[in-house]
Amino acid sequence: MKNILFVIGQMRNGGAERVTALLAGKLIEYNYRVGIIIYRSSETEYALHPKIEQFRLPNKNSNHQGNVVSRRIDRMRYIRKTIRNFQPDCIIPILDVMAEELLLPNMGYHIPIIVTVRDKPVNLGLLHNILRRIAFRKSRAVFLQTESQKQFFGSQLLKKAFVVPNPVSDHMIELGNSYKYRERIVDIVSFGRLDTKKNQKLLIQAVFQVHKIYPNIRLRIGGLGKEYDSLKNIIFQLNAQTYIQLIGWVNDISQILLGADLFILSSDYEGFPNALLEAMALGIPCISTDCPTGPAELLGNNERGILVPVGDVCQMANAIIYLMEHHNKAVQYGIAARQYVEEELTEDRIIKKFIASLEKYITTN
Repeated sequence: MKNILFVIGQMRNGGAERVTALLAGKLIEYNYRVGIIIYRSSETEYALHPKIEQFRLPNKNSNHQGNVVSRRIDRMRYIRKTIRNFQPDCIIPILDVMAEELLLPNMGYHIPIIVTVRDKPVNLGLLHNILRRIAFRKSRAVFLQTESQKQFFGSQLLKKAFVVPNPVSDHMIELGNSYKYRERIVDIVSFGRLDTKKNQKLLIQAVFQVHKIYPNIRLRIGGLGKEYDSLKNIIFQLNAQTYIQLIGWVNDISQILLGADLFILSSDYEGFPNALLEAMALGIPCISTDCPTGPAELLGNNERGILVPVGDVCQMANAIIYLMEHHNKAVQYGIAARQYVEEELTEDRIIKKFIASLEKYITTN
């Protein structure tokens, strides 16, 4: 039995957290011992398999108490102690910061580290960039979600990179059997963190334009984030409160998705859009911006949904109107999307691919 240790900031409200919970739980089923270091605890979290060993940082190390340096030192001490006690065969940090903070705790242990790329790498300052380069260079492997993420890295890192897309849960695929297409598109939904990179402002403006022609449509946007107040003000300024709603954090999005006629992703960039994936699994017609990275690989060349240019309100509105006026095409997109997910992105298929890569790099010196 091999010991696998994940390191993550939190277990709530995000695609990385959902996928971490799913992968860790599946590893348990394949007879791995799995632990997870969690920086910050939250009241609402994704459920973890009961056999996963949880190591939660004390509040003083995770909740902004003390200064930045002392908190980081305390975190690294806790991580090093956990590594010593858990004795992992491999450590998988989720996000760059966790990979950087493993550099010192792992000194002397030389545990293989598989760094993960969950999003487009961004410039967070000179020190962060230097530490990230060191962490990636010292890693045993680089775990990517999409082929297109390879564009962010040089040839040396790509030699040890592997791609495993996110899986969709078996539960979502089963629910797709009960999804029903209505005669026309009325209910539009979108889920994601309320953040500038998700660009829900574009979606609100597009639906506002469509509503002038089709006044029966409505939009619900699920999620929390720093842009909540800004988006709420935009809706108010457009006098769109009756048909555009921010519905906040939704613990189980499946029931809302089952009542939706159309799913839309409006992001400027993504890592791997899990909400889009889950909508596809149910068979919901989908529209997405053609942002880096993920939507093009999921929807294909407009084969399983419609891709529109990033930031283009007019094209987004036109795509919505097109599907409203071509209902049969919308249904065709939904059926093709569900078929693709069932064939390529099931839990079992993805976990086997992940384990094959994991074993390859754990045993490689």
